[in-house]
Amino acid sequence: ERSDGDLSEGCIDLQDDSGSVIDSRDIVDGHREKTLSLLWKIIFAFQVEVILDEAQLREEVNFLKRTLRTKRRLALVRADRAGQPSPAKTRPPYQHTSAKITLLMDWVCA
Repeated sequence: ERSDGDLSEGCIDLQDDSGSVIDSRDIVDGHREKTLSLLWKIIFAFQVEVILDEAQLREEVNFLKRTLRTKRRLALVRADRAGQPSPAKTRPPYQHTSAKITLLMDWVCA
């Protein structure tokens, strides 16, 4: 229970996706979803900010987006429909307080 207090005093939200609070009893009882949720929250809170290089990740996301556009254009040429490529499906941007985590999610979706 001490670690619960330490985590909640830090910058980690101890609520799972459904809004219920993750406490020590959930971990001890082997509640898999809540345990994994807590582990990911800890990783995002402490490791992502340290490990990721924001400039390099931004460059990688831009590269992947350009590559996807090029592949779509080549597919149109090969299909002999030399027109404008169909617009990429738009999705609402992932919102997070950390720019690095937002970039990481953009990389996953690219």
